[in-house]
Amino acid sequence: MSKNEKEELKKQEAPEEQMKLDDARRVKVLSPGMLVFKRFIRNKLAVAGIIILAVMFTFSFIGPLFSPYERAQIFTKEVDEPGKYATGKFNKDSRFVGDASNAIQSAVLKALGSQKSGSKYNLTEGQEIPFTANKQHYTLRVLNPSETAPSTAIYGTKLVATVTKGKLSYQDPSLSEEAVAAILADAEAGAKGDTLEVGQQVFTIEASKVERKYFTPAEVPQALSTFNIYTSLRGKVAELQSDTEFLHAVNLALLAGESSVDYGGKTYTLEGSLDEGIVLKG
Repeated sequence: MSKNEKEELKKQEAPEEQMKLDDARRVKVLSPGMLVFKRFIRNKLAVAGIIILAVMFTFSFIGPLFSPYERAQIFTKEVDEPGKYATGKFNKDSRFVGDASNAIQSAVLKALGSQKSGSKYNLTEGQEIPFTANKQHYTLRVLNPSETAPSTAIYGTKLVATVTKGKLSYQDPSLSEEAVAAILADAEAGAKGDTLEVGQQVFTIEASKVERKYFTPAEVPQALSTFNIYTSLRGKVAELQSDTEFLHAVNLALLAGESSVDYGGKTYTLEGSLDEGIVLKG
């Protein structure tokens, strides 16, 4: 029998060794991750927190299935806003209300641009700015001379005087003696300007070799140019605030000093004043 066989036989015949309680071989070795996990689950607050996070994460995906509202649904409410007439809603671009073709709009923007100094408008309230569009004469009258968001009324023009070969061949009855004298003097001098100023009144001139015609703004504006859409937030016509034609009709009535406005087969009463606030009643 070889030496190795003898040693193997001794191992088989030897009694099984008994392990003691303090034997190091009885200690189970844990990994660092298991140690952290055991410490974590012993902390009740930590366990409660992870459960809450898990519920929130899960509900973020399944919550919309139980919600009665769409994700993109917008909620609005109407709130009465007592205030004076002409509360402005700012827009980045100029807005035209009323009868203003693309040619008129372009001409208005050009006329306003000529009154700009840097990035600000240099205007005065009541200032009149003549301009032409499609070979027709128009006048801008400044309502709000804001440096950044001015508002103007756009007027067509009416013929008030015609001078043919140096003689006054037509005269509007409303012309003052001072205006007639200034028109005749301008025609005699044959001035090359397109406008004639007499006091606060501005005449637009259309000249040919034979005659010179003088125009003034019409009595009622045909459109408004404004960076602010003016609305009346008082009264019982809130449903018409987004109707630009209605707003234009209200503005024309106010400019004309009228106490009511007809629109859509109904008559709306204007009460108050621009200083105290206008109330519209339907």
